[in-house]
Amino acid sequence: MRLFAPDYYKNFKCVASACKHNCCIGWEIDIDEDTAEYYKRVKGALGEKLKRNISYEDCPHFVLCENERCPFLNENNLCEIIAELGEDALCQICNDHPRFRNICSDREEIGLGLSCEEAARIIVEKKDITKIVELSDDGDRHEIRDDEKEFLKLRDDIFAILQNRDKRISDRLYEMLTLCDADAFDTDIQKHLDKYLGLECLDKSWQDLLCRMKETEYDTSLPFEFDVPFEQISVYFVYRHLSKILDFYTLAEVAYFCVMSVNMIMSVCAYHRHKSGTLTLCDIAEFCRMYSSEIEYSEENTDILMSVEA
Repeated sequence: MRLFAPDYYKNFKCVASACKHNCCIGWEIDIDEDTAEYYKRVKGALGEKLKRNISYEDCPHFVLCENERCPFLNENNLCEIIAELGEDALCQICNDHPRFRNICSDREEIGLGLSCEEAARIIVEKKDITKIVELSDDGDRHEIRDDEKEFLKLRDDIFAILQNRDKRISDRLYEMLTLCDADAFDTDIQKHLDKYLGLECLDKSWQDLLCRMKETEYDTSLPFEFDVPFEQISVYFVYRHLSKILDFYTLAEVAYFCVMSVNMIMSVCAYHRHKSGTLTLCDIAEFCRMYSSEIEYSEENTDILMSVEA
């Protein structure tokens, strides 16, 4: 099987204790079965701490401290398991985050999720057109299905539209919707805000931000200088989610979700620019992180929004 990733993937390295939004805080972390069995065999003080701080009811998981910190995140915001046992001792979720994977018959695709502030920074700050590149090939080939061939061709066509820098990003997004038979996009931000405010709330600061937006009249458009960052964000959403048309969702539903996601982040950025008088790439990356954490990491929220009627 061949392994593919966006060309910026190789630039990612966890910033560890420098991270302002540590992924070891506020997330309930499930432990895969093999790692859970390994943790049972660890000796010494760390082994005893593992036994005290893992629940094996239902799916094995770390029992968070009262402040929602992982019990193995030390006072310097570094992982005690890595420090004592090495990165290979991490459970699959901890080892993969913020990576996501999509698999076809003959290829696996890996990417970096926007919920990670460093991944968001890398994506938003990228100036060159993003390309999907091959990272490795183990020589084990399988015949690709016809629907997968059609999906890859369609995605290439969508990338070509989104990366056409002769047009504004808003026009490119509309052209993508037209290609996907989902061009009846409702541009009324207030209706979208109502939809988002009705979702499962994972972070009150995100919900508070949307409430403030509802109370304010502002221009939701952004200057041309921000087209490239939002091009990168658009390509990210398509790369991460378009393969869902091979499973449960229609092309129109996934396209609508991608465009709605980009438009919501744009609107949040426009609101911030209206209130503060400025908008930086750091601001955009932070709003991407907030959106991804709230939407992409809630199956319930994603399912609700993955609809043309959203």
